[in-house]
Amino acid sequence: MFQTRLHTFQYEIFSSDSETAGKLNDSTVYLKQQYNNLALEVN
Repeated sequence: MFQTRLHTFQYEIFSSDSETAGKLNDSTVYLKQQYNNLALEVN
């Protein structure tokens, strides 16, 4: 569920403002890495 929300949030960012999306891309990648690390720890 959380992963789906993350993808939806990411889509909204990229579709709303491409210029801002480019700047937020690094932050989004970082958040995805943190989520993946959390998922590994939970499993």
